[in-house]
Amino acid sequence: MKLSKTMITAAVILSILEFTVMFWKIYIPIPNMDIVMDPGELFITLGAAYAGGIGMTAVVLARTAATLLKGDLNITLTAVSFASHITAAWGFFAIYRIYIRKEKKTIKQLLLWAFLVAVYYLFLMALFHTLSFIFMRSSYLEFFSPGTGFIPTYLIMVRIYTKELLFTLLLSTTVLYILPPGKDYR
Repeated sequence: MKLSKTMITAAVILSILEFTVMFWKIYIPIPNMDIVMDPGELFITLGAAYAGGIGMTAVVLARTAATLLKGDLNITLTAVSFASHITAAWGFFAIYRIYIRKEKKTIKQLLLWAFLVAVYYLFLMALFHTLSFIFMRSSYLEFFSPGTGFIPTYLIMVRIYTKELLFTLLLSTTVLYILPPGKDYR
């Protein structure tokens, strides 16, 4: 795949945004929940769509660099997060490129996009949850309830992050829709 100036520009901008929100811990509070949203997923999904595999990889690397540089060094958690995000993002990119990219500003494109973002989140959560359970089970379960099983904790995670998924879906769909039609950003 040939890299265009637009792809490189999108990759650089989205990577800077991702690094900034992760390094400076810019989070969005989710109403009625004791958690905050990491807006970085928005940059990863848009990076995959508008900057291709290379752009999306740059965004995930920016996320990892910010995590390591900000001093909250938990190397196992950072590795689990990196592996989960890069795997889910490459899957997102591949499916986007095959099924959604060719659609031009149609309801079908927006519905496919919404479905893909939801699948990305569910896959990302499943992968993160599985790797966390394998490599850091005791510290991971402290976030939930010690003694809670694999499936109940995954369902809790899905419930917690559903609002983040909806927020990312709303913002990324809006960006996808407002960009000029007929232009291929890859």
